[in-house]
Amino acid sequence: MQIKTSLLFKFLLLLSFQNFAQDDKIYQVVEQQPEFIGGHSAFLRYLEYNINFSNLTAGKKNYGRVFMTMIVEKNGSLSNIEVLKGLGYGCDEEAIRVLQNMPNWKAGRQNGKAVRVKYNLPITFDFYGNSKISTENDDDRIYQGVESQPNFHGSTNDYFIENMSYPTTALQRNIQGEIIAIFVVEKDGRLSNIKIKDGLGYGCDEEALRLLKSMPAWQVGEHNGQKVRVKYGIMIPFSINDYKQYSKEYARFRRY
Repeated sequence: MQIKTSLLFKFLLLLSFQNFAQDDKIYQVVEQQPEFIGGHSAFLRYLEYNINFSNLTAGKKNYGRVFMTMIVEKNGSLSNIEVLKGLGYGCDEEAIRVLQNMPNWKAGRQNGKAVRVKYNLPITFDFYGNSKISTENDDDRIYQGVESQPNFHGSTNDYFIENMSYPTTALQRNIQGEIIAIFVVEKDGRLSNIKIKDGLGYGCDEEALRLLKSMPAWQVGEHNGQKVRVKYGIMIPFSINDYKQYSKEYARFRRY
């Protein structure tokens, strides 16, 4: 009787250990990927409002990406946050800080159950130093770092998504990602010298240019109490899911 009890105990212990190991398994591919609450556009808005550019130092690059890896736990919290490929100039540390302070995600799921998922993502930084680009006319000087940065009235990501006309070829080929553009915010808030630094192709670059050219005037940058021209960089997200959910054009299309 004692032998049977001992064998049963060992069997139950082994079964319990196997269940624990299965519960603790870290997946890389799952049926339902983890997601920031609110989707990709909400994730970009969070970065827009929470990246502290005062923690960064000017470097040789005007923009770049920090590639991160982390584990999205079963309760949506983020753990094991690490830099896969850094950018330097304080960007790596700022990317870690932002992810550490991020609210819980929607957990990944496998076979209908929440599971731990290893997740990789890039975080894009656009920053400029405190130097100035001099021109012959001092009034036309273009600044790269000012005391008061120019600002769009509202969320740039919301504006882009709501007013986007997603290129047909890009939709057909499932082209998604971020476009990085640079421009000058003039002293009257208009955008000029608009250029694409990192594009997607398939009509997305042209659409990004159209969106920027049609933007309302920005709040002007200031330096030493004066309105000045400022060189500025921005990221424009192209997400098919966000386009179908929030775009005014797609909403009109669905009515017909």
